[in-house]
Amino acid sequence: MTMELSYTDELIASTWKSPASGLWVASDAGTYLGMVERIDGRYVVTDSTGRDLGSYLELADAQQRLDGVAEPAETSARDILMMKAIIAMTGVTALSLALSVVLRWQ
Repeated sequence: MTMELSYTDELIASTWKSPASGLWVASDAGTYLGMVERIDGRYVVTDSTGRDLGSYLELADAQQRLDGVAEPAETSARDILMMKAIIAMTGVTALSLALSVVLRWQ
């Protein structure tokens, strides 16, 4: 069951959806803004890059914290480089595993 709550804030227009119990996802015109997850009785907020924005006792406070972020956080050049390195290493690992399977069967 998906629950949706839309409202306009001075900074951004957020649409909140709850795709699963204890999880709320915010978007703005299809752009992922972040999420709130209920963990151990608290509402944990993360932005669009996974950065921790804190935890709150009330869902409304957690959602307000994310709505207070004017724009999705920009990704630094270092973060982009790290993501590219991870993707490349994942590809190399997958290729190595596939090659080892092929060579083993010969």
